[in-house]
Amino acid sequence: MKLVNSLSFTFLLVFAALAFSSCRQTNNYEKHITLYVGTYGDSLFKYSIDTKSFEYNKIESAAVCNSSYIALSDNGRYLFAVTESGDNSKISSFDNKNGLKFISSNENIAKDPCYISYFKEYLFTADYSGGSISVYPTDSGIINPASQVMQFCGQGPNIIRQASSHIHTVRILSDPEFTDNYLIATDLGDDKLYIFKIENSNGKMKCIPNNPYYIKTAPGSGPRHLEFDIARNQIYLLSELSGTISTYSYSEQSDNNLGLSLKQEILADSTDIQASADIHLHPDGKYLYSSHRKMNDRIAIMEIADNGTISIVGYQPTAGHPRNFVINKEGTLMFVASKDEQLIQIFTINPESGLLTDTGHTIDVESGYPVCILIE
Repeated sequence: MKLVNSLSFTFLLVFAALAFSSCRQTNNYEKHITLYVGTYGDSLFKYSIDTKSFEYNKIESAAVCNSSYIALSDNGRYLFAVTESGDNSKISSFDNKNGLKFISSNENIAKDPCYISYFKEYLFTADYSGGSISVYPTDSGIINPASQVMQFCGQGPNIIRQASSHIHTVRILSDPEFTDNYLIATDLGDDKLYIFKIENSNGKMKCIPNNPYYIKTAPGSGPRHLEFDIARNQIYLLSELSGTISTYSYSEQSDNNLGLSLKQEILADSTDIQASADIHLHPDGKYLYSSHRKMNDRIAIMEIADNGTISIVGYQPTAGHPRNFVINKEGTLMFVASKDEQLIQIFTINPESGLLTDTGHTIDVESGYPVCILIE
């Protein structure tokens, strides 16, 4: 009888421990998400979304034209936005802890910045029509004049889309096991990936060409967006014109240059409509997603094998023109910006398969066309 009571008591202790652990996990679950939305329009928006009911509220907005890409400072204090408007292009900054109050803008920039990254108090922009990469120091959110501009003058076989260099993405590869940090940019117009080492000289950041300083992609592919997989030392490149995803293995060489080697290439969009858009890695590293527009609007869902190769496991239809999307840090939700329908769709993610389910809930953007989403 004593043995039975002892076993019962032990069972109760284990059950209580599991219940407590489950309770702690539930409490740690992110109940609300702060979402920033850049638009082709006159404003950018900040929303709060309940992750259970999917109810949302607009917290704040800021007047900025054609904010096609946005970025936060490392501490979340400052929000930066491009204005992709030809000769009227600029970049602007806002106080994210003070009602998105305007701080500064810089109008002396190249045409049509379409991507912006923040790294150690510097901004890096991909200037689409300008065919350049620009570097801007910041100070307490104030954007200073460009400290460096890298100009490119190439072209590709597609005479309509590739008449000149079009820099589409600029991102910073910061691998904790590497000596240096590296800037990697895509040139949609010249079918190239550019690579620069980031050096700090006398307290000023400068981009130095890597050796080699570019990697050539397939002719006419039009490299657009890329994603880093630090755990596997891989880069996934989505090409807009070919609809392909290229996997590159990377390593830091003995001379402190970054080496890239092509590992795999798959076709993610077979419509030949030349409109692949965005690519993101699931937080647990098991799945990769890409968006494809203008015909059969959808998200491609890929599984990553133990050896780092990717394979398509399915497609999720979306609303019109899924230009940009984000995944929450728990990996349970995906938010997809439908440019043509002026809304953001909310999908749940199956952790076992990576497949998506449409919740039927949307965030209706009150003005402008949503083209960039950012989660704080």
